[in-house]
Parts: sequence; structure tokens; C-alpha cells
Amino acid sequence: MRKISVVIPTYNGAEVIPRCLNSLRRQEGAGKLYELEIIAADDHSSDGTWELLRAEKDVIALRTPRNTGGPSAGRNLGLEAAAGDFIALIDQDDEWHPAKLQRQLELIDRAALVFCDFEILDQLTGKTDYFSDRSGKVLFYEPNQVFLRLLRWEKDSQSPLALISSLLFHRDLKRIRFEENFGVCDFDYLLKLTAGQPAARICVPLITRHVYGSNLSLNPYFRRVAHYHSLMTLEEYEDRYPKEVALAARRINGTYARYFYKIGRMKKARKYFRRSQWNWKTLGYIITSYFGANWVKKHFRIFGS
Repeated sequence: MRKISVVIPTYNGAEVIPRCLNSLRRQEGAGKLYELEIIAADDHSSDGTWELLRAEKDVIALRTPRNTGGPSAGRNLGLEAAAGDFIALIDQDDEWHPAKLQRQLELIDRAALVFCDFEILDQLTGKTDYFSDRSGKVLFYEPNQVFLRLLRWEKDSQSPLALISSLLFHRDLKRIRFEENFGVCDFDYLLKLTAGQPAARICVPLITRHVYGSNLSLNPYFRRVAHYHSLMTLEEYEDRYPKEVALAARRINGTYARYFYKIGRMKKARKYFRRSQWNWKTLGYIITSYFGANWVKKHFRIFGS
């Protein structure tokens, strides 16, 4: 029987990690079609997460040598320990739908990696946003096709790119590791993972991301570092892919601008909108940054996936 190793980085997740673990235990086909290995790597939590994990008999509980301030070290620790034929990643705030792994396993022999669409549930408003066309189709990508979409920083809610928690890939790709200098970035990881690889996408949401006001994606330090590191990562590719890199740099600035727009720092938002792609949407953001932003934020998802 083939084995799937699931790696979960955790930090102060005592309230959310049980939901995440339960979604893994509810995976269809586990124990029949495949063996499931659950690895949780804690980053020195202070809320009882570590004790909770150690009490779970079906969880391999690991701990980083010290608090690193982000998920990268824990992910790498889990990848090192993973013994599965295939590797899956999930963040502690996320929840898999029961068919997720089984549907991916049906495709994994035809692609180096398989990902699926997702939905975002805002715990503050109760609103669900779907990052999917919900067609139920399976799309196959030629080698490097997903890599180039990532490199261009394509953000299409109807045709989303691989989310970390959506990935299932062959064990020979576990040699690729996350950066640990900042400890919070995954753009370079996804580029290295998908470079030259064929991939498959399941066009239906099989993951729920639970978004809170405290999610890492809204943390000011994380956003600053993610912006800097993403632009720095592009430098590695600009000689080979100059057009893609130039486009991505503008789109990364647009992402940073929308973050500032969401948190109400409009002067900063306008600064980065001016460095982003110029289109009617950008112009609309700039205009409403002076008046009307609250209405826009109420009716549209401005930032976050």
C-alpha cells in the first residue's frame, strides 16, 4: 500500500489544529487505498499546541530547535522526516474536504504534482469566497506551464494556482526545501517545485481556508518580508524570463498595494498602485482610496488567498 505523508507546521494553533487534524482523519480511502502519515512540526508554541500534538497517537510530533517566527523551518523538518511515497502539505488554519487526497491520488501517476482549488471562509463575516470555476474538470499542464504562470504572478480567482495546502507531489521532490532566512516565504519554493514539472489541477474546491484577523497573511512583518523576498526571488529569473519578471514585479507591487488598501493605509496603497499594472481596476483603487474604500472593502475581497 502506498503511503502519503502530510506535513503541518504549527504555532499557537491549539484552537484550530484539532479541526485540521480531523479533516485529515476523515480522508476517504485512508487505510484502504493508501496509508496516511501525519507529521506536525511545532515552532515552540506557548498555548499548549505542543502538548496537544504529543497526546495524539496518530501524529508524529516534531519541534523546531527554537522559535523561528514562521512555518518554513517546521515544513522543512517535516519534509526531512516524511517517509511517504507522496507528500502533502497543509497549514494549521486550513481544512481538507474528505475527497481531497483520494481524488489527487487518482491523478498523481500522470503528473509530478497535483493541486486543487479552494475556498476562503472569513470567520469574521461568515462569507465564503470561491477560488475556482467549480467546473469539476481536471486540467493537465505541460512541464513548466504552472511554473511560468507562477513566475508571472497570475492571480485569477477562477483559475487559481497551487496553494501550499493543495499540493500532493512525488517524494523525489521533497529535496526542495523552504527558505529559512525569513522563515515565512513560499514563492521561491513553489517556483522550484514546479520548474520543469508536469502538473494537474482539480477544478473544484477541496480545501477550506479559515481566515481570521490574526492570520499570518495579514501580519505587517510577513507582508513586508514577503514583498521584499518575492521581488528578490525574481532576480534569479530575469535573464531567462525578462518579460515574465517585469510583469510579475508590477503584479507583486499591486498585491502589496491591496494589502495597504485593506488595512486603511491609503498613502502607502497609492504608492504601490503607481508601481503596479495600470488598468481600470488600479485606477478605481486609487480613486476610492480617497473616498469610498469602505464600500469597496465591504462588497469585494480586496486581499488574501
